[in-house]
Amino acid sequence: MASRASNESLLPVPVDVLRHHGARLFPLMSQWLAAGRMPPVLLLAGPAGIGKRSVAHFLAQWLLCRSSGFDDGRASLLVRLSADADPGPCGACASCTRAAAGRWIDFEEIVPEGAEEGKPGSIKIEQLRALRAGMGFGAHEGPFRVTLIESAEHMTPQAANSLLKVLEEPPPGRIFILTAGDPSLLLPTLVSRCQKVTLRPFDGATLARLAERSGAAPERAKAAAALAQGSWKRALALASDDAWETRTKLMKFLESPKDSLSELVDWGSSEAANASLLVDLLEQAVRDRMAAGTSSFLEARAERLAEARRQLQAPLNRKVLLQDLLIPWVAR
Repeated sequence: MASRASNESLLPVPVDVLRHHGARLFPLMSQWLAAGRMPPVLLLAGPAGIGKRSVAHFLAQWLLCRSSGFDDGRASLLVRLSADADPGPCGACASCTRAAAGRWIDFEEIVPEGAEEGKPGSIKIEQLRALRAGMGFGAHEGPFRVTLIESAEHMTPQAANSLLKVLEEPPPGRIFILTAGDPSLLLPTLVSRCQKVTLRPFDGATLARLAERSGAAPERAKAAAALAQGSWKRALALASDDAWETRTKLMKFLESPKDSLSELVDWGSSEAANASLLVDLLEQAVRDRMAAGTSSFLEARAERLAEARRQLQAPLNRKVLLQDLLIPWVAR
C-alpha cells in the first residue's frame, strides 16, 4: 500500500488493519473512481471483530472527502489514478476533519438497539421508518449521502422488508453500506441488491504485531493472536492485563485443580465475557497439550469445549456450564 501519511492519523482504523483489507478494497475503490460512480448498496461481510465497521467508516469518509475524485471532473480524476497511490480520504479537507472528530455531515449510522447480556439487540421497524422519512433529502455538500446499517442480519423481519422497499429504487446520491457477520441471515432479495465485499480474518503474525503495538509484551501478543480466531479486536482484548491475569488463574487451576476450582467457576460465571474468555483460554490450553501428545481425555475435553462455545450463544446457567467443563480436570 502506498503511504498515506496525510490521513493515517485521522482514520478510525489502525494502518495495519487497513493494509490487511486493502488488497480487496483498494482495487474496487479504483474501479468505482474510474467509472465515476458508486454502487448504491455495499454489503461488507466477514466474521466478528475483523474491522467491518471501521472499513465502512473509512469508505464513508472517502466518499464524503472533498478530494475523493467524484467531484473533481474527469481530467483531475485521471491524474489521481495515475499517481501511484491507493484511493482514500485526504484527511485534511473540512469533511475529513469533521469525520475524524465524529461531527459527520451527510452520514448516518443505524445500529441494533436493546442489546442485553448474551443478546445482540435488533434493528427495529421504527429505525427504518425514520430512514424512509428522510429519503427525499439529498446531500448537504458533495455528491453523496451515506447510511451505514451495522449488523444488518439483526434487523427484524419488518425492518428488513422496509429496507428492501428503500433499496428497490435508491434515490440518486444515496449510498448504503451494510455490515453482516452472517449474510445468509439476510433476505436473499436484499443481498441481491448489494455489491458484496467479503473481508477476510487476520493471520496470526499481523494480530501479534497489532497486539504488540497496543503495548503487549511479545509472549502475550503471540498467545493472544493464537486465541483470537482471526479477529483483531479480540486479539487486543485477549492481550489486555485482565485477560492475562485470567490466563494465569487458569494455568494455576490446571496445575492444581482442587485448590482453585471454586474461584475460577465463580469468576467465570459472573459475566458472559468472563465465561467466553475462560472457554477461549481453556481451549488453547487443551490444544497446547494435544500438540505435545494426545489422549482420550484431551480429545473429550476438546469436543466438550466446542459444544460449550455453541452453548454460550444461548441463554444458560453459566455456573453449571463451567462446572461441567472444569470438574473433569479435578476428577482426572
